[in-house]
Amino acid sequence: MRKSRKLIAVLATLALLATLLVPMVGPAAAATNMWCPNVKAVTDGTQTEIGSLFIDIDPGILSRTDESMEIKLPSDVDLIGTVGKGTANDPAKEIMVVAPVSVGGDANAINNLAWLTATKDTNKLTITLDASNANFSSLDTYLRIYFNKVDIESGFEGEIKATVTSPTNFPAGSVVLANCGGGEAEIAIDDVNVVTESGDALEDITIEENVGGAVKDEQETIELTLPKGFEWSNLNITGAWGFSGHAVVNAIPTPGQMKIGWTLSTDKDTLKLHLGKKSTDKGRIIIKAKLDIDETEADLGDVEVELSGATDVKPDTLVVAKYAEYGATVKEGTVAEVFAGRSDAKINEFYIEENSAGSLYEGRSINLTLPSWARWPGNINDVKYTVDDGNIVLGDKKYVDDERHILKIKVDTKSTSASTIKFKKDTKIELAPNAKGDLEIEVSGTAGVSGKVKVATVKAPVTITASATPDVKIGMSGQAAGELTITEVAAGALMEKEAPYDGKLKLELPPGVVYTSLPKVEVTEGNVDLGTVTTEAKDDETNRVLVIPVNSESTKASTIKISNIKLTLFRTVPEGPVTVKVKGDAVQKTSKDRTCTAPYVESDEWMNLTTVVSANNAVVTTPAPGELKAKVVFKIGDAKYTVNGVEQTLDVAPYIKDGRTFIPVRYAAQACGVTPENILFSEGKVTLIKGDKVIQLTIGSNVMLINGTGITMDVKAEIKDGRTMLPFRWVAQALGAKVTWDEATQTVTMEL
Repeated sequence: MRKSRKLIAVLATLALLATLLVPMVGPAAAATNMWCPNVKAVTDGTQTEIGSLFIDIDPGILSRTDESMEIKLPSDVDLIGTVGKGTANDPAKEIMVVAPVSVGGDANAINNLAWLTATKDTNKLTITLDASNANFSSLDTYLRIYFNKVDIESGFEGEIKATVTSPTNFPAGSVVLANCGGGEAEIAIDDVNVVTESGDALEDITIEENVGGAVKDEQETIELTLPKGFEWSNLNITGAWGFSGHAVVNAIPTPGQMKIGWTLSTDKDTLKLHLGKKSTDKGRIIIKAKLDIDETEADLGDVEVELSGATDVKPDTLVVAKYAEYGATVKEGTVAEVFAGRSDAKINEFYIEENSAGSLYEGRSINLTLPSWARWPGNINDVKYTVDDGNIVLGDKKYVDDERHILKIKVDTKSTSASTIKFKKDTKIELAPNAKGDLEIEVSGTAGVSGKVKVATVKAPVTITASATPDVKIGMSGQAAGELTITEVAAGALMEKEAPYDGKLKLELPPGVVYTSLPKVEVTEGNVDLGTVTTEAKDDETNRVLVIPVNSESTKASTIKISNIKLTLFRTVPEGPVTVKVKGDAVQKTSKDRTCTAPYVESDEWMNLTTVVSANNAVVTTPAPGELKAKVVFKIGDAKYTVNGVEQTLDVAPYIKDGRTFIPVRYAAQACGVTPENILFSEGKVTLIKGDKVIQLTIGSNVMLINGTGITMDVKAEIKDGRTMLPFRWVAQALGAKVTWDEATQTVTMEL
């Protein structure tokens, strides 16, 4: 299980440790520490026992003469009675200095304490060494000084400390031996486990006194109440230190009995601890337990115990566990800012965190899916991750699709401790030139995790704006378009030549639109260095692309102005905006990047993503002459027809054959807005061109081609009286006209 370390009872522990870690005095002082193993709770105005003082002694000190130290108590605490020396504590002596345990040297001299003199004076004990006749060089031990009875004046309150000083090489420092008129207990838990179901164990809960008898009342009750939906189970309670002699019973003990009793409330959510007799030395109670969980009532999150009853146990609440369902969550780290059209865009870190151990299923997979305009690096080993917490083991990784949008990672071994998978920052991914906005990775798969995580914000390396969008007409040249302004988002956004990239910025016009002449190109801000401006063909249309080389990148974000733009529009251009697309290796480095490792390959779809940004700098609003909108009415068997109500004459009257109306090709085409020069005849084929549509019919065939795509008609084109006759409805609808038939009047109406 994942553990989150929490130490609530830290203050009392640190206070105790501070008394143990004393500084060494003088260059020869080598005592490691001094301490009190049995801090007492005492009352003022009494003669009573206080805690004992233990002092580590460097054997080198014992081998010298005239080493001395003073042990001083507070001025309101007097040493009384006699000082004894021996090998064990004698409670009959008010002060007892106990010899070290011999592990070498002259054991008799040690046990007789001939080498030690101890004298007292009011609240001060002086100890002097005389080691002239003994060898203690191999000792490894400590002195023990028992204060079996001292006199505490009335009105004294607070800690009773022994302050050790030495004019020679003994250790020095202060140690708390007792607490007068105070004391408390701290409840703590070292680690907080994640629990997911009944029977999950908690870490040990401890209730620790800072002095003996801190939990004052002999019938003190300590209540620990769990939140709704949780119950105590598998309880195992023990006493330690001052409570080590207390028996533990599942009952309320009789007053005065050295017992710790425990009981549970009826609904088992409250654990009650009862003391039959308080401690004399500071005590500790250790609670081992598991939780029973009602999933319909328990809330996810921290499991917080409330304390009541004993007023001397702090704090009032304690988090003992975190309740979580099986599963894993996806978390974002910092978010990078990257440019579109780059193959080396670096995302930042993100995480997959298990809610509890074993949440991600063994033998199953985690899928990481990028948007269609992003893909993982060509070399799969460049995707790096680590297991920061826990012990889940991940196996092989592979791309699911050739475009490298989906990365699959297998879970080889499930965790026994809740794990965090960290996907490292600076993983390089590729971004299509048209990428924009938040880059989110969708996490899914069969391993048991789902969600989305934002790893970068994508922006175009440049922006483009047009000063105006004037109206232009098809079939005309030298028409003015709006000025264009290209601005770098940051210095160096326009990239210079670097093999295999040519460092050229390209402004591409739509099909049928070309530059009449070279526009004026100038840098108005910043310091990007541009080369000689030219044009190049696109799809066999000369001068359709404006080419601006970048000689050297900017160190200050730059602005490029393109003015005096003149356009020529062919008759095939449809109505609507003239869109200029910004392309080229100066703004993208993906189309030539073929570094992916087998079996992964570049896709044609990805290779065709080349536009970074675009802008409209003109609008085609007026069609060419002869392509005006109209309403045309033909009548079967009548050579007369009307165009917008004006009567005109056919050279062959319309007729019906096989349920279809046939009309001479030239009149049928012109009625649909095709100009005479766009009606072409060649070797039994008729070609009609209108805007972006090319219609082809072959005499004797029922297949009509629309921009090269075959459409099967239910009749065939034919020749009658030397005229090419076409099935009117099929042709009209292919050219975007609406056709209706009136049976009563035998008329065909066509509306553009």
